[in-house]
Parts: sequence; C-alpha cells; structure tokens
Amino acid sequence: RSIASSNSAIIFIHCNIDVGKNVDPIFLLDRMDYVNIANNYLDDSKRKIFCYILDLNEYKYSLIKYISHKLNINFEILNDSLSRESKKSPYEWLYKIINSDYVITDSFHGVAFSILFNKRFLAIGNTSRGLSRFESILNDFNLHDRLITEETDYSQALKKLKQSSNDKEIQEKISILRSTAKCFIKKALVFHK
Repeated sequence: RSIASSNSAIIFIHCNIDVGKNVDPIFLLDRMDYVNIANNYLDDSKRKIFCYILDLNEYKYSLIKYISHKLNINFEILNDSLSRESKKSPYEWLYKIINSDYVITDSFHGVAFSILFNKRFLAIGNTSRGLSRFESILNDFNLHDRLITEETDYSQALKKLKQSSNDKEIQEKISILRSTAKCFIKKALVFHK
C-alpha cells in the first residue's frame, strides 16, 4: 500500500496497516515530458503571473492585483468557475505554468507543477480542499515558507513569492522520489500477477 501525503499515514498507522509514502504521480514524468506536451500550445505572451485559483475570493483577487502592481507584470487567472468557453486545455494550462515568471495558486497540482518547473510561487492554503496535502508536499521539498493563508499580509506574501529555490536540490529530490515510486509500482505489479 502507498499514500502520497504524510498526514494520511497517521490513519493507517492507527489501524496497524503498513504503508509507504510515495510522490504524487505528476513527478513520475520528467519536466521535458511536460514541456513536449505543452508545446502543442503556443502563446506570444510577455512576462506574466499565472494564477491557478480554484476558489477565487476577494482576498486572493486583491493579493494578485497587489503583487501584479508591485512587480509591474500582468497576471492571468484561471479559475474553475469560468464558463466552458473560457476554460483552458491541458496543453494551455501546462504552457501557462511552464512559461510564467511567477505562479500563485490554491491548487495542490498548481503547487506540484510549480515545484517541478522551479517556479517562484505562492501556495495559498486551501482548507476546503485539503491543507495537509499542501503542507506535506511543501515540507517534502523544504518549501514550507511558500505557504500562505488568507491572513497573510500582502507585502509578506510578495516577499515569499520573490524567493528563489535551489533547482538542483529539488530536481535531485524529485529523481530520488521518482525512482522510489517506480520501484514500488514494479514490485506491486509483480506481487499482484
């Protein structure tokens, strides 16, 4: 058995079930695999803050506008509640993350892809969709300082967004986690034959 979040392990341990923690499946592919997928979409956009926001509210919108103004960079918001015609294809969604200068998101997968592509990003804690998943993945990559809440001051959030991360260290960690997960999958497939 395998789980993707450290916090989920507590439940299994309490039930005396042996589990291992594995990386989220998006990390099983290399960055270039996603770049090749995203190349199916082309865009002439200039520098941009890409905002993948599942639950848009006044705080998040005001924060995005504040950061955009302070950095003098345009922003684009992708939100689940957009009309069907306004939704992005998976190619475009990937392209926007890969080619953005900054990412602001309240989505676990927005965070995961920001980590994979070494983006300067903010993770706005989304308690209604599972804050523990955010905490777990950010701690796995020593990026817990990227997590903010709706109580975080705008200037503090901007300071966190500007921080760079050690891409080499993160890619090494991803490589280790990817190898561990692939070994787990191979063993599980052999075991179930």
